[in-house]
Amino acid sequence: MAYSLLTSLIIFCLFSLSSSLPSQTILDAAEIISDSGYVSMSLTLELVSQTLLPKSPSATLFAASDAAFIESGQPPLSLLQFHSSPLALSYFPSEPRFLL
Repeated sequence: MAYSLLTSLIIFCLFSLSSSLPSQTILDAAEIISDSGYVSMSLTLELVSQTLLPKSPSATLFAASDAAFIESGQPPLSLLQFHSSPLALSYFPSEPRFLL
């Protein structure tokens, strides 16, 4: 089950007025993710944000927990690309939800 593989998800919305996300916004998001206990995803975001995130004025990042990285190791970049969306989605603090 996907939920057991990724024990928790944090959805962060990144906003910008330009055609792509500014590097400071990405660094701010990486700091927020790290402060929330998602250190592995934070480091990954900082290192590969130029190829990982879509070229759009906003993005949503689905951050895998550190436990998921420990259990499965460092995933390939092609898999991490499925953890971002060019759309701004809302954060649901009570439980994971799926938007269609």
